[in-house]
Amino acid sequence: PQMMINELAERIAKGKVKTALLVGGEGFASVTRALAQGLDMSHWNDRPDKEAEIVGVEKPGVLAIEHKHGLFFPVNSYPLFENALRAHFGKCIIAAGLNPELVCLMKKLIAIVVICAYIAAYIAVAVTIGGLLIEAPKWIQLLYFATAGIIWVIPLKPLFNWLKSDETEG
Repeated sequence: PQMMINELAERIAKGKVKTALLVGGEGFASVTRALAQGLDMSHWNDRPDKEAEIVGVEKPGVLAIEHKHGLFFPVNSYPLFENALRAHFGKCIIAAGLNPELVCLMKKLIAIVVICAYIAAYIAVAVTIGGLLIEAPKWIQLLYFATAGIIWVIPLKPLFNWLKSDETEG
């Protein structure tokens, strides 16, 4: 539809037509159905006495690299542009119109997933190392398990800081 608007605007600007009426109608489903049924569509012309006017150039709507990454619909690509522009202009997520409650909820969800994965991995490593200390003196085992039981939280400090940060920081 946008191509037709551009085409009509160009014809008006060049003086080829004085006015134009562009009416929306989606014929793609009808054409697809007719082709599937093998129907003759040669009479599908609004001016049967003339050859149908071909407007525009037949070409793919996106580049091959865009298609490869699933960027063939505006709904898939507009968010990329919006986020890039927001970052370029230094706007925070609140100024960009995002719901602060939703942002806070998503931050909590991300944190829960990261914390659970980290703790599972930490426990597996700590228990494996602890298993190697079976023959070690009791004071070494006590020192190891006390230290391992405390230091697990240190790598999570940046995550906790991010969680309590103001949502407007992006």
